Amino acid sequence: MCTTALGHDRPSTDIEIRLEADELAPRKARAFVRHHVARLGYPRCVDDAAVVVSELVTNAVTAAPLGPIFVALPPSSGRLVIECWDLSPECPVSREPDVLDTHGRGLGVVKELSLSYGFDHRGRWKVVWALLDGR
Repeated sequence: MCTTALGHDRPSTDIEIRLEADELAPRKARAFVRHHVARLGYPRCVDDAAVVVSELVTNAVTAAPLGPIFVALPPSSGRLVIECWDLSPECPVSREPDVLDTHGRGLGVVKELSLSYGFDHRGRWKVVWALLDGR
């Protein structure tokens, strides 16, 4: 386990990034994922992974605006796992947005681009994850 500057323990992986919960976080997360996903052997997933992480991080910024947020790419066999960690106790809720809504489509996008997705609470942390087909 690692300890962040805020003193909150959470498991760490070799491939992760710590982000501030601000308007730059989704862009930084996309760049991080684009850099690592092809190197991990999932070149066909790069674009979908970038969209998925952008949606997850955008939701995390909204849910936990005081940050921090971590994006992790934990080891897996044959599948790409993207994790987004934040300190919000709120569970993510997928909904059907109205045609005129400007928000609320993120988890629907994640659902469409992923084999599966979900969330867990691990101590004080909430982790929202998505599993993508790496083949």
